[in-house]
Amino acid sequence: MVFPHERLSLRVYPDTLVLVADGVEVARHSRSFERHLTFFDWQYDIALVETTPGALRNGAPFKAMPEVLQTLQHHLLRHAGGDRLMAQVLAAVPVRGLETLRVAAELALEARRTSTEHVLNLSWPAMTTRKTAPRATSRKRAEPSPAETDGTVRVLRQFRLVFNTVKTHFQQMEKRAGLGGAQVWALSVVRDRPGIRVNDLARALDVRQPTASNLAKALIEQDLIEARKDEHD
Repeated sequence: MVFPHERLSLRVYPDTLVLVADGVEVARHSRSFERHLTFFDWQYDIALVETTPGALRNGAPFKAMPEVLQTLQHHLLRHAGGDRLMAQVLAAVPVRGLETLRVAAELALEARRTSTEHVLNLSWPAMTTRKTAPRATSRKRAEPSPAETDGTVRVLRQFRLVFNTVKTHFQQMEKRAGLGGAQVWALSVVRDRPGIRVNDLARALDVRQPTASNLAKALIEQDLIEARKDEHD
């Protein structure tokens, strides 16, 4: 799909079939001597779904994707334009590396933040530690080196460990105190800043104002804080 209207040559080896265009290898497949079997490599079709995202829904090659990417796809397809969103994730595989995107998808699913932006942001180290070769100088996309991929995956796995540790801590605290982690955080901010307004609470928690308002309302209902009308309002 990357070389339309070009003549390809097939190089046949005992265990491998290689497709070449103008001296550039464009595909490599393991050879099978069994009949009536079809073998796919979904990564060769990434260029196709970038221009035709709808091919993701019924494309047989993509059923061979890692399970975590299929799960992410299932979540994204619940939203309008889900095909296009998943295509954006897959387009990053040749640049950031499959293992990097796989771990990033695992983190996003665990955090229940299955947006394209969040998955790609989690895989940011692969983009900041390498330079992408200009498209004009090469037919094939530049792929991250094994060292770059290993370093990125190591950082993501460490982040995953920290995330799960914090998550476990909040769950234990909620069980002990009867309050969610966010509520405890909001309560500590109100304690340290008596009379704080909702707008300022939202900024302190780095959340939107409606979220901060809901947190404050929950604390008020439990008689943990009280609301007072500002005399200047």
